[in-house]
Amino acid sequence: MGRVHELSRRLFLCELGKGAVAAVVLGAGAACVEDREDTAIDPERVGAEDGGGLVWQRAALGSVSAYVLARGRQAAIVDTGLKGSEAKIGDAVKAAGLEWADVRHVIVTHKHPDHAGSLAAVLAAASNATVSAGEADIGAIQSPRPIEAIADGAEIFGLQIVATPGHTPGHISVFDAGAHVLVTGDAVNGSGDGVAGPNPQYTEDMAKATESAKKLAALDVDTILFGHGEPIKGGARQALEKLAKTLG
Repeated sequence: MGRVHELSRRLFLCELGKGAVAAVVLGAGAACVEDREDTAIDPERVGAEDGGGLVWQRAALGSVSAYVLARGRQAAIVDTGLKGSEAKIGDAVKAAGLEWADVRHVIVTHKHPDHAGSLAAVLAAASNATVSAGEADIGAIQSPRPIEAIADGAEIFGLQIVATPGHTPGHISVFDAGAHVLVTGDAVNGSGDGVAGPNPQYTEDMAKATESAKKLAALDVDTILFGHGEPIKGGARQALEKLAKTLG
């Protein structure tokens, strides 16, 4: 089973040639990155016993969040926030010890502008990245590059795509089964220390959205990364199961 290890915000020094640079310690090894005291983002380390390690970074963008999911020297970005969010997402990429050139995938959970608003700017910076979204939402997402349609059960970058329609017709969530990490978009939301269902005010089909929330409760999840709300680190499956019991 995967284990979640929270890293201290304190940066450790490592030697690179004759100069000392700051490093974020990632498990047994260390990646040397530029010391960024101006960044308010805390690194998170997720390790899976199968050897496929996942590092995630949250880009807090006001009322919404985007996430950088890194493995080795490559990364995927899930959602891009409102227009003008690209700088903070870039900070999250750097806090993971990577650069824009290392971003190979951009995954959009759904069409709403608070999740896809900075897509063009993010893709301009991440010149090596492909972009993907649920097929039913693609027509409403503005992108300078073709968007690849991804369906339930597809895999990108070791991440499983989970179709969670209802909030929007093409809504998807992203699950790392080895690390037990789930990125929900707006399929469910954070609420205090628990999980709330999709917001009826912005949800197109509540019946489908309810079924999608129940579907997520069947996943073996330790950590939930919400589009809206604080991440849950530990006990996430129990929180999803508790929500599912309250849904009609």
